[in-house]
Amino acid sequence: MNNRISIENTPEFILPKKNEVLRINENIISQIDLLEELIDRNGDVKVLTKEDSEIDGQDFYHDFVYFVLTKTSKTLRASILLAENIFPEDSQILLRSVYENYLTLSHLSKNMGDLDFFMGKTVGLAAGLLTHPLSKNNKIQRNKILNPETGEISEFGISISKMAGNLSSQEEKEIHKELYPYLCELTHLNMISSGNYRNKDCTEYTYDSYDSYHNPYIFLPYVLIIFCDFLTCEIGMNDEKMSKKIYKQNKVTKLEYIKFVSDFDFYKAETKLTELIVNRLKEKKIRKKVSA
Repeated sequence: MNNRISIENTPEFILPKKNEVLRINENIISQIDLLEELIDRNGDVKVLTKEDSEIDGQDFYHDFVYFVLTKTSKTLRASILLAENIFPEDSQILLRSVYENYLTLSHLSKNMGDLDFFMGKTVGLAAGLLTHPLSKNNKIQRNKILNPETGEISEFGISISKMAGNLSSQEEKEIHKELYPYLCELTHLNMISSGNYRNKDCTEYTYDSYDSYHNPYIFLPYVLIIFCDFLTCEIGMNDEKMSKKIYKQNKVTKLEYIKFVSDFDFYKAETKLTELIVNRLKEKKIRKKVSA
């Protein structure tokens, strides 16, 4: 393997739309910086630092949300680092995790009762306090959970398709049908994605290729934008200062990204996905004010 190539040190004649990609990259990093500032200002752990009598339901929700935001921020940093160094497939493998985080918070905002699955049931299972029951045929029922102390059996698991079905935007639901399978194809050993690892003539496998260097910049900004729309416009944020800053940066990123993706002829010719994305991002979003 030669010295690692990167977008920054590769000539523009090799990388189409390099300068536009670098501007998108800067916008992404600026938004990640703001998310991390939000976490620094508000990401105190509540449940583990309070007496049991002081804990309420909002403390569990707060801790879970900031766990998700912190995990999302770190994964975005890793994803963009891989994209900058032209590991596009690996960047998008991580992007799937970020997208699933968005689906989770979006679903939870409309189904608060499911917080028990993400915190109580999954933690209880990992700690050995809960277990999967056995069927009459002595097979493990992984879609159910058993409390050995009480004998109570309840449903276990929330599918990605169920969470996507709860998205507020019809465009996002349509985008999900193409975007999520695409990200899964890259994540798993699916031969449909093997072309990313061959040369143009399909005569040999290669680990250094510029062909799809731009792919993360088609999908990563979209996921980050809808995530920030959700935080600032759908559920709202108690931190008014950070809400305004994230909302403002998101508008800048949207304008730059819409122009970039609208002019990218390859994707316009190959799929309607970018058209759906542009339509979704052109929706007018109003920042939601939440009382502290």
